[in-house]
Amino acid sequence: MFQPLPSILLCEDKRMLSTKYSAPEGLIRLRSTARVASHALLLLAFAVIVACLFPPPMHAQGSLSLGTIAVSNVAWSCDPTGGWYYYRNSNGNTYMTCQNAVINCPNTQNISLSFGVIDPTAVGLVSKTLGTVVILGGDGGVAPGNFGFADSFFRAGYEIVEMTWAADWEQTYMPFTQGETASIQNAACRPATFLNFAYTTLFPSVQSANSRAGFCAHGASAGSAEIAYSLAYYGAGSWLD
Repeated sequence: MFQPLPSILLCEDKRMLSTKYSAPEGLIRLRSTARVASHALLLLAFAVIVACLFPPPMHAQGSLSLGTIAVSNVAWSCDPTGGWYYYRNSNGNTYMTCQNAVINCPNTQNISLSFGVIDPTAVGLVSKTLGTVVILGGDGGVAPGNFGFADSFFRAGYEIVEMTWAADWEQTYMPFTQGETASIQNAACRPATFLNFAYTTLFPSVQSANSRAGFCAHGASAGSAEIAYSLAYYGAGSWLD
């Protein structure tokens, strides 16, 4: 017959370390500890359930209002020395077409911007544009995005949209005066409004020629934040692919 294995009792006093075959006091302590642990787990589970049933108040995704944009009718070739993308090939350079605009968002100062557009069908790269990519630069967004990324997307068959802010987009007011509040959430209305403008005004011509075309955005550093806040608070998920 097999002999039962001894139970090990670890006590505070090392001299009491021993092995026994009966139900010792140590096992009673273990059972008591197990009961305490199970009660703690039940309380924790209850707390999690309560937190799920009664979450803290917050804005629903995409519930904040977009601003308005006024676009100038004057257009010109974007200056490549300012960082704007242009298509280079053996036949010469093709530049983006630039325009100015002003965005007005709630609880922010009006802000000016410039944006440029270039379509690969115009230079014969593709017969149907695959989609539109809005490229947003880093820092305050006062310079166009990365040339290399724009060139890769364009040569792959995508329309490129670049833009620059006249001042840091994150600053809701410049300068601040009494009663005005800094809020990155309010400031994010600006890029969200521009992305929506690109979707509703620039993208339709691409989509009409190619029903499978996608509307996309590419951001670096703070440009990524422009996209993230637009998704989180201004409903960009309903138009960005």
